[in-house]
Amino acid sequence: MNQTKKIKRIQAFLLLTCFVSGRTLVAQTITTSNSPIFGDVYTFQNCPYQTPGSAGLNQYWNFSNLVKSSTSNVTITFNHDTGLDFCTPGWLVAYGNAPGASGQVYALESVASGLYIWGLLNQPVPVICFSNDEWLMSYPFSYGNTFTDAWAGNTIPQLTPVHSLSGTTTATADGTGTLVTPAGVYVNTIRVHYTKDYEDLATTSSPSLSTYHEESYYWFVPGIRGELMRISNLSSSVSTPTQSLWYREGTYAGLINPTDSREELRIYPNPANESLLISLPGQTDRETTELVICNATGQELMRHKIQMTHEITFDISDLKPGLYFVHLLSDRLLLAEQKLIKQ
Repeated sequence: MNQTKKIKRIQAFLLLTCFVSGRTLVAQTITTSNSPIFGDVYTFQNCPYQTPGSAGLNQYWNFSNLVKSSTSNVTITFNHDTGLDFCTPGWLVAYGNAPGASGQVYALESVASGLYIWGLLNQPVPVICFSNDEWLMSYPFSYGNTFTDAWAGNTIPQLTPVHSLSGTTTATADGTGTLVTPAGVYVNTIRVHYTKDYEDLATTSSPSLSTYHEESYYWFVPGIRGELMRISNLSSSVSTPTQSLWYREGTYAGLINPTDSREELRIYPNPANESLLISLPGQTDRETTELVICNATGQELMRHKIQMTHEITFDISDLKPGLYFVHLLSDRLLLAEQKLIKQ
């Protein structure tokens, strides 16, 4: 399937918020199962910046129209493969662009209580070894949880000028819901908002101090190692602001891939005024099957649980005239869909 058709198929899911809204499918908690492990390779697509969307429960973050401009492979390996082996030992893996490529490489430690940075190689800038490690995540981490961590590090003594970094990082799980990217639709997503303020003191014959402020948003699905998408804004006292957006490719649990196999609902009449008779396809003999009506912006307006029936009548007299979408949902799958015109 070419990229244009794939994006069109993903756009057919733009109202899956109706499925997530109103009930929680699984516990949306980030744990050690989200930490990267040795041997992982993640492929990220860099795209033009977009705003990160709203915070809150049962959100629907739609980034299906992203157009990739470059690709980056992130490799999880041992510290001695990345040039960070002379920092304080203790991390399990190193995280960053593939060794030898430009970009940042992080030395991480994953433990039961969280994920931490022990070292940073910002190629070709010198290596920073952290005297006070920086928290990336505290486990377990659920919606509404937050932490603030003070951290500090210095370049290794062999390098000049000496850079001393120090700052604070605050992370808040500010949203849950469904994430849509060109890779597919992710249900049970949790978003983490990071705010980082730090300074870099370069010690030379003429010392200089640079300050930085970063706002980042990361999307995770419980049980999937690493983030699925990240959006960042970085401003500083020494350069113009930069913005970035990356989404991850691949197939994972929690990902609903658009297919051509969904059946259409039969709705009579359509356009309709007072009531609908909806004829359901033959996949509805499940206890979890529900019929949902949403407006054109994805807001759920009506929901009805279906129990062993193939026809159902909906009273739509309270709906305003306009375009609506009817969805048949079961076990985290969109079984069928149809447009509805309310007169």
